Amino acid sequence: MKRFMPVALCLWLVLGGSAVRGATIEEARALYEQGDYAAALEIARPFAEAGHAEAMHILAIMLIEGRVGSRDVAEGRNWTEKAAVLGHAAAQHALGLLYAGVAGDEPEWEKAAHWFRRAAEQKFAAAEYHLGVLYAEGSGVERNLVEAGEWMKRAALQGHADAVLDYALMVYRGEGVQKDEVIGAQWLAVAAGQGNPVAQNRLARIYFKGRGVENDPVEAAKWHILASQAGRPDAELDTLVAGLDDAQRQEARARADRFAAEAAEKQAANGTNPQ
Repeated sequence: MKRFMPVALCLWLVLGGSAVRGATIEEARALYEQGDYAAALEIARPFAEAGHAEAMHILAIMLIEGRVGSRDVAEGRNWTEKAAVLGHAAAQHALGLLYAGVAGDEPEWEKAAHWFRRAAEQKFAAAEYHLGVLYAEGSGVERNLVEAGEWMKRAALQGHADAVLDYALMVYRGEGVQKDEVIGAQWLAVAAGQGNPVAQNRLARIYFKGRGVENDPVEAAKWHILASQAGRPDAELDTLVAGLDDAQRQEARARADRFAAEAAEKQAANGTNPQ
């Protein structure tokens, strides 16, 4: 399972909006994303000092990332805690990450679990996923794969990429949930379609084996090509693909190219750059 991302990347994903003196938190976010951190700070700080939880959270992100001078994890944590206590789900999740050690501190797993749970109870997908991870590992909570599976499922149903993969594997293997290779394969296909190279590799393997899906060596080769291009090589699959005839390999390459082109189009439509 993929665990906890670096703090800057984790906290990037959790912004929102409100208004004061004609300016809004949405404007602060836009300025932040454009790299005008001083202007974003000028808008966000009065909101935060006035007790606005979302502003506290945005301010904390900039402080922890060092976007407004020297990186100040202590002050960033202080604003995060204030926002979390006020019930801000993204800040609660961020505080859980801090207690999980993403800023380099010694993890305090029980506190991490507490804040992940607070955010997860508000249906914050990343918190649901990370709470599931803690139950799977027994960190800060008693190890319980059934609980892990439930929280993973909730996050997966919201489309959380890491949760989709982990829940797919749990279902496919029957870990903490009822074993069902067909449904597990379907979840793997979702994760692979999201561009996850681990899922693409696993999907390639099960297409070669015909477990949970019909045996399809061309489709297997397609997913292996995509996984390899994304940095997930597999020598065993290389051998299996080499055993296909030229027409099968060409069709697999064509399918992989179509998938990559469609993914690039979707990313462009969503305003993101293709990886």
